[in-house]
Amino acid sequence: MQGIAIREARPADAKAIHDVLASAFLDMQGRGYPTRALETAVISPETIQERIRQGGHVLVVETEGQVVGTASGLEEHETLHVCSVAVDPDWQERGIARKLMEALEAYAKQMGCRKLWLHTAWAMTEAIQLYERLGYQREGYLPQHFYGEDFLAFGKVLKRAAESPTPASDPLGAILIFPGVEELDFIGVYEVLTKAKAMQAEGTVEGKSLPEVLLIAHEQRIVCANRLVVLPHERYTDLTAFEFVIVPGGRGVHALREDDALLTHLAALDREGKTICSVCTGALVLAWAGILKGRKATTHHLYKAQLESHCQIVDQRVVCDGNVITAAGVSSSLDLGFFLLEQLHGSKTAEAVTQRLEYRS
Repeated sequence: MQGIAIREARPADAKAIHDVLASAFLDMQGRGYPTRALETAVISPETIQERIRQGGHVLVVETEGQVVGTASGLEEHETLHVCSVAVDPDWQERGIARKLMEALEAYAKQMGCRKLWLHTAWAMTEAIQLYERLGYQREGYLPQHFYGEDFLAFGKVLKRAAESPTPASDPLGAILIFPGVEELDFIGVYEVLTKAKAMQAEGTVEGKSLPEVLLIAHEQRIVCANRLVVLPHERYTDLTAFEFVIVPGGRGVHALREDDALLTHLAALDREGKTICSVCTGALVLAWAGILKGRKATTHHLYKAQLESHCQIVDQRVVCDGNVITAAGVSSSLDLGFFLLEQLHGSKTAEAVTQRLEYRS
């Protein structure tokens, strides 16, 4: 398209960006879009200026000195969240929105992001059609999420850059987190495995490559059982990329019983012989997936009677039966971490990390 240029926004562009947002969202009032939602979407020039000054990724489309379109993205844990895309009504249907989306994707790749994701209102049918044409996949439905407006979640996985610091041969592990997950259930094992990785990078442990461990979730933001807020590294749709998966527990675990896709994916990993672990009541999820049938396992002492109908209960901190490893109550997350580390890298490395963390069982 001739006569336009896409560039990084400057603080002086804040008022023009605000005006584009205001004009682009104006016709949404006629579709019954909530007033508070519009007010939130059309952010003030002062907020825009602050976002630009703090290094937020904001683009503008300019022609003959006039800003006619804008887009912004926020990088979070190797994911670029597309915050807004707006074009002045007089310049719509000229391919500007597509150009802005492509520019955000180019930026995400340059920054080594793994994924793009966004939320959009159900009423914005033209925008949804654009996202789908650009390869975004619908990942979830959030009813009355935004001041009573229904939202859809979209995601697009990007190919990992060739210069990625993690070699292709490195194993990749995942810890599944979910609303209501017990914090220590996943933080303990995460601390042990990532500390070992860090010690290998600094040269205090040697040998074969240790796994990269990611926190994964369906949601972009997780509120845990005790109100800790966590942003996962990745939002996932399946588990095939991971060599091992760890399922923690917590009061939110019962909602996973209705997650047929998750239970199916866990069962498939078991059939492939990949390592599947649980901490605390995460063992119930493994049971619901049919993984514990005929196996020995453990869980939190208050839930052993509930788990007993699915498997043989063993009174140990960590129980390993083939490719399935279960850990007991909350603090046994640390024990699971050291058990996995010894299996992956040997007792010498496990002991070195034990000493670094000053852990005594």
